Amino acid sequence: DGKYLPYQEFKFMAQDMQLETVPELFVGPFSKDVVDSLRVGDSLVGGQKVREGVVVRSSIEEESSIGRKVLKYLNDDYYLMKNNSDFH
Repeated sequence: DGKYLPYQEFKFMAQDMQLETVPELFVGPFSKDVVDSLRVGDSLVGGQKVREGVVVRSSIEEESSIGRKVLKYLNDDYYLMKNNSDFH
């Protein structure tokens, strides 16, 4: 129906279809301190040395007036890299 799945349904569907997903670093109430601690360090995917950052989302899929409520919080070290392939 053109809607995103709630996170648990997405996880079950991906597992059922044997699809690899990104690592889940934390599940629980939002905390800026937790996000700050998880956005730094070595990457856990893709062979990169520096972690790009973390994605924060609600366990219940939500939208605001400008779209889907999802936050991508970049690692400063990644953001400042001159040779990364993304355009930030």
